[in-house]
Amino acid sequence: MEWYRSALAHAEAALKITPDIVGALLAVGTAHFNTAVIERREGRDSGASLDQSWAAYSKVLSRNPDHAEALSARSLVSIHRGLRLRDARQPGSGNCYRAAIKDLDRAAALNPRNANAWRSRGAAGFHLSQSRETDDPESDLEKAIAAYGKSIEANPSVAESWVGRATAFGYLGNAQRSQRIDAGPTYEKAIADCTQALKLSPALPDALYRRATSLSSWALNSGPKAVERFERAIADYDELLKGSPTHAEGWMRRGMAHWNLARVAGEADRRKHYAAAARDYEKAMSLSHQWDDVIGPNLEEARRKSEE
Repeated sequence: MEWYRSALAHAEAALKITPDIVGALLAVGTAHFNTAVIERREGRDSGASLDQSWAAYSKVLSRNPDHAEALSARSLVSIHRGLRLRDARQPGSGNCYRAAIKDLDRAAALNPRNANAWRSRGAAGFHLSQSRETDDPESDLEKAIAAYGKSIEANPSVAESWVGRATAFGYLGNAQRSQRIDAGPTYEKAIADCTQALKLSPALPDALYRRATSLSSWALNSGPKAVERFERAIADYDELLKGSPTHAEGWMRRGMAHWNLARVAGEADRRKHYAAAARDYEKAMSLSHQWDDVIGPNLEEARRKSEE
């Protein structure tokens, strides 16, 4: 944080001498944005820092609407503004993501090989699809998938692009499954993207988590292949939790995988998986109370079934 404050002080000093200097405005925008990221991570309100960052980048764009760096940077501010509203359960996040998409579409038009802009475009589209402020979330997911694809075409060596597209594929698969559409091919794409990400960045937590969730979701309607897919998901959760033992959602999701596997496993393995589900639910609840209402009843039932 001190480094960002120092950078901000130097940039603001330069602006007092030359108010319109682009480099100093970009530095001010970056320093305020990085401060906002730290504030959000620490659970503090990032609104003022985001507003100041937005103002600095907007000043650059008021003079040069085609400044690609400022367009991409301002889009990240818009995404974080949306996340701030989402976390606070306040309306307006959808408009923030749309503002980001507008800037990113312009940045990508200026340079169609801008992998970072396409990746951010994918993230903005994904967040819009989950905002409840969109008329067509599946279309938003499909556009996010296409944007991540463009990012991968421009630079296939960035693991985060593969994970981003996998996430969008996974959510699209869930939407298809809820409509009784065969989601198998969509989950397969999500799993393949995560596998590619893990080749680029072995043991990447997000890739392990997303592959596990896609396998678990696919297993729910897999018939005779359900056991195999739940077991593969649990193996990924095992690897994730080995490296990230405080990943509360990982513990919860592994518990759910054990719970669902117990329901389709043979008699000899059923109690073992209910017991594992109970242990994972307990661990998840010790790390976070976010899902107590959801997994609390399942925890009690898992304990009871593990002793039957």
